[in-house]
Amino acid sequence: MKLSFDEALQAINEGRSVNHHDVQARALRRMVWVAEWHIPGCLSESFTVCTTKRDAIESALSMAEGADGAPRGMRADLERSGWSDRVAPDAWARGAITTIERRTLADIL
Repeated sequence: MKLSFDEALQAINEGRSVNHHDVQARALRRMVWVAEWHIPGCLSESFTVCTTKRDAIESALSMAEGADGAPRGMRADLERSGWSDRVAPDAWARGAITTIERRTLADIL
């Protein structure tokens, strides 16, 4: 039995390996939002797959936050352009880029 959209999304966000052959065809065509935090030129430090842009922005903000929350202006950057280079002063990875991007589920598998 192939994974539904919700099952595939849950497995991805839990860090489990998901092969596109194991997912229902209609689920592969559904759109998702990917929030990612990475240092330029390096692989992703952290990412989540969300069903809405709002959830992706909230997830992205939490990736770059410090003790005082997310950096000022980051939400506006993400809403406007889909990326931000703002990082909280006490975040562990300075110079990181945070992005949100809309893709099909198939694109991320």
